[in-house]
Amino acid sequence: MIADEDSAVIDDIFKSIVDHSDAYIREQHRDSPDLCENEKIDILSNLFKTNQLSFLYRYHKYLSSNQLEFIRNGSNNDEINYFVDKVLENQGKDKSKVGRRRFAALQKLILEGEYFNDHNMRQRNPYLYEQMVGKYLTEEERKTVDSQDRGIDELSRPLSSFFLRQLDKNRVEMLRLHQMNEFESERINESDDGDDDEDQSCDDAEEEIGEDLESETTSNPNEGIKISDQDKEKLRDEFRNMMYEQFLNGKDEFDYKSVDDNEEYDPLEMIGRDAEDSYFDSEEPS
Repeated sequence: MIADEDSAVIDDIFKSIVDHSDAYIREQHRDSPDLCENEKIDILSNLFKTNQLSFLYRYHKYLSSNQLEFIRNGSNNDEINYFVDKVLENQGKDKSKVGRRRFAALQKLILEGEYFNDHNMRQRNPYLYEQMVGKYLTEEERKTVDSQDRGIDELSRPLSSFFLRQLDKNRVEMLRLHQMNEFESERINESDDGDDDEDQSCDDAEEEIGEDLESETTSNPNEGIKISDQDKEKLRDEFRNMMYEQFLNGKDEFDYKSVDDNEEYDPLEMIGRDAEDSYFDSEEPS
């Protein structure tokens, strides 16, 4: 008898496979109607019960590490256990590879300058920007930021109107409120469950900055919060680093597949390509 918990996990395993349109479930004749989801799950369930090793050979790439471990822990078959161990080992290597490729892409984007400029970072995370940078800007600095935003809009959309810019402002404001609510919810959950190391390090950094500012900070509703230029730069650096982490953790609306599956972002590939570009740049035409 399968426990209810185990049954739910097995159902999730089948659902994970069915959700992938490229998952080969059964050969069909050209004129045959497409299988419905329940029919696909019935086929997967039958194969899972009768031949788990064959099931894993076909569908392991659609399963998470937790799902694979569940199958291994419920099996007494040495071949299945060996196969799952090898798949999990390769998944670990793949995660390291993805991390290296994203870091290489991060360095490239930083050098190019556009993705991580103030305007675009503020568009992606307006709440974090306001907390760590925006609320410390003077009135004059805010006017400069608004002027730069208008200039970027006019360059990217020459025919843009005041109405379109207003829509953009509304979108950013809605995103800021959404992020603020998410942040508050996470803080409540963290106070109940405890922080992980990464969240704790971010909190420690913010507290350290807050302690440094406490003695110098005075509130002025017209010009934001007055702090020293040194403290402004410290907060801006922290904001920039947190945006880098957001990118590396896959939380941006970014085409990560173009990086994660791209061998050109492997360090050796990038070194070789840069060396080749440098060589040809240094060659003078005869």
